[in-house]
Amino acid sequence: MIGAARPLSHRGFEVDAKCGRSPHGGLFVLRRRDRRDTLPESVVMALGTNFFISSRQIGKALRILGPRRTLFLVTPYRSWRAVGNAPIRRAAARRPGRVTMIDWSSLAYGHDWWFHGDGTHLLRPGVAAYTRLLKRAVWARQRGSFG
Repeated sequence: MIGAARPLSHRGFEVDAKCGRSPHGGLFVLRRRDRRDTLPESVVMALGTNFFISSRQIGKALRILGPRRTLFLVTPYRSWRAVGNAPIRRAAARRPGRVTMIDWSSLAYGHDWWFHGDGTHLLRPGVAAYTRLLKRAVWARQRGSFG
């Protein structure tokens, strides 16, 4: 997400991205925002590229968010080694009213020109695709909730 932070913020997202943030670090950010009463209604978490996210960590995120917020989980992608997305897929299937999966890994597969040589960090075409995907997913969910 860090490579797409500026375009996402221009499209209305509040971005708190950090390269290599662990799921534990993401939970820390959520807890801090909860204590400050600054959690948004929709939270997008793009974690798990370097450190796998577990079902337990997703459950903790949902408890922090409470029953009225929506958690969007972006499936991580790296070209050089598959990432375990099973906990994200399971959470979205088990809690369709609370968790929405944004399937970046499926969209990114086979688009090597979207990435730097490391197969993870985004080039301009990847930034455009990533930004579009997140915007569409969140917008579709919010539109469905309100109308």
